[in-house]
Amino acid sequence: GQAPLRHLPQLLRSLQRDGALPTEAAAPPPGPALAPLAVADASTSAPERGLVRVFFATASRAIVAPDDGLGLLLREAVRADEIRVTGFTDATGSREANAALALARAEAVVHILLRRGIPPDRILSRAVGADEYLADNASDRGRALNRRAEVLLLKNGEPLAFGMPARAIR
Repeated sequence: GQAPLRHLPQLLRSLQRDGALPTEAAAPPPGPALAPLAVADASTSAPERGLVRVFFATASRAIVAPDDGLGLLLREAVRADEIRVTGFTDATGSREANAALALARAEAVVHILLRRGIPPDRILSRAVGADEYLADNASDRGRALNRRAEVLLLKNGEPLAFGMPARAIR
């Protein structure tokens, strides 16, 4: 199963110090006041309902890819009552390094969600590392697909259907 983000209190304090989160709970500003974050684009591939994949640079927690998966994630995350973020790596590097990197990737996505005002109690995070692959690690493309975080958006225990009004989700 998924465990709550272990370092959430420290992450929240850090975000508050950086001015990314208010020091007291407050609703996110409405509409256009939520300017795009200064991060690279992300990519999405959604073979399952409610699943968004965000891809990363080699040996890094920097988000990459030309598609707008991050936009989809930010647009839909507000409708979810549970968000499960799982970090992955390709098979290069040691098991220990991959475990730490996978956690850093999951936390990078969590950080973005928190900056957008998603309540921390809705977010669960874990790291898988290089143990679960999307593609063969023998090719550059395969390794690129394996360097990811998967974000599963749930409403009432069921994966969200993207683009549907919240009232249509039961």
